[in-house]
Amino acid sequence: MGHHLAPSDILDIDMDYDAAMLKLDASGQRVRVDRCVCFDRSFEELRDVARTEDLSLDQLSERTNCCRGCGMCKPYVRVVLSTGRTSIPLLNGRTLNQIAQAAEQRHADSVAETASESYDRSRD
Repeated sequence: MGHHLAPSDILDIDMDYDAAMLKLDASGQRVRVDRCVCFDRSFEELRDVARTEDLSLDQLSERTNCCRGCGMCKPYVRVVLSTGRTSIPLLNGRTLNQIAQAAEQRHADSVAETASESYDRSRD
């Protein structure tokens, strides 16, 4: 018997950051994903390696082999890298990509705002 996702598990394409974080905090989800099963690498370990060595998802995959076995962990690892969370509820790939996209956009907006503020201060 397979697990079918409820319509509430599939969010709109334009998920905002707060909705994405609520989805990750879904307390009703008992099944959580916290590792690359093929290579037995925890998401915490992968996150720490990526942060320490400033690696992109592709570089992390090259360095650790994560995402290179069955590939099922790739959208989860993308969420880990974009949110810092290391225990993710079992979600479909589309929802995981939406969560990662929302977090990546928030990070990009924050970087742009910081750059703009720095520029404004340098002109004063």
